[in-house]
Amino acid sequence: MDDSIELMDGSFITPRNVFDAMDTVEEYLGTDFRQFLESYFIDGTETGPVDTDDHYMEVLKNLDDISSRMEGILIKKPMKKDDLQCTLEQLRVTINHELRKKL
Repeated sequence: MDDSIELMDGSFITPRNVFDAMDTVEEYLGTDFRQFLESYFIDGTETGPVDTDDHYMEVLKNLDDISSRMEGILIKKPMKKDDLQCTLEQLRVTINHELRKKL
């Protein structure tokens, strides 16, 4: 029997091979992250240390993108409560991820 994996949003996937798992990575984390993992698997080496200033600028840009999307939707029409909660959860997850890295 295949193993099912529960994702953080509560859904389940049953990857039949590594490509199924990588498709899920791409769906939830984006193409850039999938390509990063693929290059790591191929090369077997990690990339060099990340410049902290560049990293935090990227995090701030991501937070700004999420809040700008929310603002754009709110300008057009009121957001449904579930959509608003989902967007706020994206902000919270991004912030908490960065906080955990600092602890």
